[in-house]
Amino acid sequence: MIPESPSPLYPDQVGRIVLQGMTEVIGTAGVNAVLNMAGLSSFIDKFAEADAPIPMLQSDLQYIQHTLDELYGPRGGRGLALQIGRACFYYGLKQYEDRLGFSDSAFRLLAQHKRIQIGLERAAKLMNEVCFMDIEQSEDDRFYYWRARNSSQTGSRRLGGPTCSMMVGLLQEFLAWSSSGKYYFVNEVECRATGALACLFSIDKKPLD
Repeated sequence: MIPESPSPLYPDQVGRIVLQGMTEVIGTAGVNAVLNMAGLSSFIDKFAEADAPIPMLQSDLQYIQHTLDELYGPRGGRGLALQIGRACFYYGLKQYEDRLGFSDSAFRLLAQHKRIQIGLERAAKLMNEVCFMDIEQSEDDRFYYWRARNSSQTGSRRLGGPTCSMMVGLLQEFLAWSSSGKYYFVNEVECRATGALACLFSIDKKPLD
């Protein structure tokens, strides 16, 4: 696997959020195994120190996803990545609350559909700024869409199916949080790992009953 070059460097907070989400889902021993196998063992000691910087490259996240697939199989790896993405939402919310404004009374008092629409817009803007994802948001009668031209989980890999499970999990958890626990279906319709120009996520406007 050869990641795209040059690979952007995430802010330290992003690397810590990813490792926090991984630890919650697969435990410390699991995280250490993934990092060692991915050639990222230097993060192990840094993560143990509360204030140590974690200089994670975009390509490092690609290696982590690839290693999850190798250790647990494609289905198991993507299922774990989905759970990690859901866990990362809460760590990201805590870290970036001032910029997202999700706890502001004006935002919380919005009608549910407006809260989701505006929340997705704010989240896309933040990810463009800190994760360099180049997300464009659009919608039609049934769906919101996120089109990410620089998805961090695919890089230059060409695989047989969508691979951005962490992003799907993160979006699912945002929607559940925004709607007091309702489930909205999120689907990766197109993925750069299969040769598409961008990773396209469709987000149902109506929750499942």
